[in-house]
Amino acid sequence: MKIENKIDVTTLSAVPETMLIPLYFKAKETKENGIIKDNVSVEILNRIDYDFSKMNEDWIGQISVCVNTFLIDKLVNNLLEQGKKKVIVNLGSGLDTRPERFSDYKWYHVDLPQPLEIRKKVFDKKHDTYIAKSILDLTWVNEIKEKENIIFIAEGLLMYFTDEEVKSILKNIRKSFTNSHIIFDTLHKQLVGTKRYAKSVDTSSAPFKFGISSIDDIIKWDTGWRQEQVFYKIDYYKKRWKWLRWFSFISSFKKGFIVAVLKSE
Repeated sequence: MKIENKIDVTTLSAVPETMLIPLYFKAKETKENGIIKDNVSVEILNRIDYDFSKMNEDWIGQISVCVNTFLIDKLVNNLLEQGKKKVIVNLGSGLDTRPERFSDYKWYHVDLPQPLEIRKKVFDKKHDTYIAKSILDLTWVNEIKEKENIIFIAEGLLMYFTDEEVKSILKNIRKSFTNSHIIFDTLHKQLVGTKRYAKSVDTSSAPFKFGISSIDDIIKWDTGWRQEQVFYKIDYYKKRWKWLRWFSFISSFKKGFIVAVLKSE
C-alpha cells in the first residue's frame, strides 16, 4: 500500500461520500482496541483532510460497521478455505481494506469513478482490476474474466438502492456467474428513511431505500440464489449494542438486521 500525499476527498458527495464512514469507524475501533484490528484504516484516516467530528458519537454506526467487518471477514475466510474460490469482487469497494487482509487472491473493485480514483491513490495494487461503473450499469459483469467460483461482497451498499434495483443486481450476477456466493448486510425495513439511526449519514443526499423484515423477503424474489447462512448482527458483542441489545429478544427485528451469504443455484 502507498500513502504519500494528502488524500483529496473534496469531490465526494451523496452516496460516494459514505465511503468515509466505515473507514472512520474501523480506524476508531482499532485505536480503541475493540473487536477488530485494522491498522491500514488508521494509516489511511491519518492522511485524509475531512471533518469526521459528526461521526464521533455515532456508537450504533460504529458497532454495526465493526460487526459487519468481523462477520464478513470470517465468511470470506471460510469460503476461501474451501479451496475453489480464488476471485473476489468488491461491489462498492470505496476504501475497503479487506484486500490487505486477503492479499493472496485476485480482486475486482466495482465502484463509481470518483471513489475508485481515490482508491487508486491510496492502494498500490497493480494486480487488482478497477471497474469504474455504477453497480446498476449491468455491463460491469462483462469485465470480469472468470465466470464461476466467485465471491461477491456488497458491504454497506444495498441499503442505498431500491427493492427493484437490489433485485436487478442479484439477477444480473446470477445470470452471469455460476457456483458463486454473495455476502451482504441489510437494515431492517423499519429503519429505512430514518435520520435518528443514521447519525453519520446525510439521509437527505444519501437516503436509505432498502430494508428487509427477514432474508425471506429476498429469497421469495426467486432470483436464482439460495440461502446458505444468515447471521443476526445484534447477537454479536451484545454489550456493545447497549440498550439495543434487548432487541435481540425480538425476533421480528433482528431478522432484518443481518449479514447473509447466498449461493447461486
